[in-house]
Amino acid sequence: QQFFLKTLLDEIDFKDAKCLGSRDGFKVQLLQQEVARLGSEKMFGAIVAQVMEATRDGISEDVLNSLVKVSKMPLVGALSLGAAGLNASSEASRKDSAKFLRAKLRELSSSPSALPLPDHLVH
Repeated sequence: QQFFLKTLLDEIDFKDAKCLGSRDGFKVQLLQQEVARLGSEKMFGAIVAQVMEATRDGISEDVLNSLVKVSKMPLVGALSLGAAGLNASSEASRKDSAKFLRAKLRELSSSPSALPLPDHLVH
């Protein structure tokens, strides 16, 4: 599962929003399916953060936001990913993950239909 996710993250250019609709369309669909499949696992955030850190030059806030948007990741998954990024090996990745997590927590608190968070994410 990590190899497939790593391959998809390597192949998709998250910085070029125009290409996401045409050239990377099939890869984006596969990424959406993989995120939906992995999303129910307790270690979802850790798996994706680990793959992102190995695939790219660390974890950046821009790429996290693009990944969440492109993959149609639910808010709980985004929170899990942000929390897992706090354990990244590089200081820059940890800082960007913290910014991302703060933004997602604000989004959660302003949501009128805030879902209860899973126990593994709360702890």
